[in-house]
Amino acid sequence: MNPEVFTFNEALRIERRCLPNGLTLLTLPDPHAEIISYQSWLRVGSADDPPGQAGLAHLLEHLMFKGTARFAEGALDQHVSAMGGAVNAATGLDWTFYYQDVPHAALLPLVEMEADRLTALSLHPTQVEAERAVVLQERMERVDEHPDGLLGELLWGTAFEGQPYGAPTVGWRASIEAIDALTLRRFYQARYAPNHLVLILSGRVSPAQIEAVIGHYEGLAPSPPPPPTPPSPGHWAEGPRRRMRRLAIPVERLLWGLPGLPINHPLHPALEILNEALFEGDAAPVTRRLVEELEIAMGVYAAPPSFREGGLYEISVDLRAGLPAERAEEALLAALATLRREGLGEGALRRAKKTLLVRSYRGLQAHQQRAQSLGFWEIMGGFERLFERAEAYTRVGLDEVMAAFDALDLDARVTVIGRPEGHA
Repeated sequence: MNPEVFTFNEALRIERRCLPNGLTLLTLPDPHAEIISYQSWLRVGSADDPPGQAGLAHLLEHLMFKGTARFAEGALDQHVSAMGGAVNAATGLDWTFYYQDVPHAALLPLVEMEADRLTALSLHPTQVEAERAVVLQERMERVDEHPDGLLGELLWGTAFEGQPYGAPTVGWRASIEAIDALTLRRFYQARYAPNHLVLILSGRVSPAQIEAVIGHYEGLAPSPPPPPTPPSPGHWAEGPRRRMRRLAIPVERLLWGLPGLPINHPLHPALEILNEALFEGDAAPVTRRLVEELEIAMGVYAAPPSFREGGLYEISVDLRAGLPAERAEEALLAALATLRREGLGEGALRRAKKTLLVRSYRGLQAHQQRAQSLGFWEIMGGFERLFERAEAYTRVGLDEVMAAFDALDLDARVTVIGRPEGHA
């Protein structure tokens, strides 16, 4: 099979092979590398959980390590560990991915085990029950007993109530308890099909190894299109919404959620630059204003969204002791009003662009980072967009940055306030 070849520079040559059943294979050959990062990305995430089954995609990710009829539970982990490698997985709103980093000579047995669990997972009811307990414990530690988890869950749940992006990836306790083996198997058969799968090999990979990977998947049939999804998670209710929760925290916290831009929106690179200029680093004007000049905050944090359907642009503030979250809210509104009135300076624009460019290239240094970046962007519409994003940073001007700012609807923000327990 002749690949489509993309050459970024002498050290980065990417090959894409598309099988008739819809599977995509990306290879990044490096004859000087001692390891291979082998990753499996799926175009399915927690936003694809069936109604009332929040947490299903994440629970299935856990169960992917429980074995098949051919390979017992732990066989894959033991193979990777014996070779001194690393193995893990993650579930997001729009994707699920699995990675294994191993010496190049250890790849072929791993390819066989990975193909087997992607096509013939056991999913025995006893395994489901055991892993359900693990996930419930994870939820308790990361959400139920963790203030950041509780406030984040409240923010997203308020913004996208009743929509796919409004449910936590780990799931609600009740929905985790309700998931059964039959539902998991149906989801697995529909979503873990070759037409939803992107495989990546980054490192010292040979033509024989590439052919071995293709041989495990080329005879598989694609799954039919999934059923219609619920309303787009980009739907946003009109007007501001506010929530407050008392927690075991020492100081008040303010969280804002603004309607986010989808990652492939033309203004998204400008939004990243805006965020970098306003919030990242002690010299960033909004952070400096709240932390150093007004001395009302211990920290200011912001994160532009990186989701297919927009999601939330999150801004959060940790207040100084004894101060109410409303002080931070007033200061944020005033600082953003100043930006709207005065605009962003050329110097701040240049610094933000340079920082983002360096960060994007640093993310391509290690083989695991390369594979992960390419897998994410292939899922989001094509790995070429990773390199187009870097070029887009260089082209963004002040007008685009201010247009991205104008796209942030402050009047539609969701506000969540965390207050210490026992305080008035």
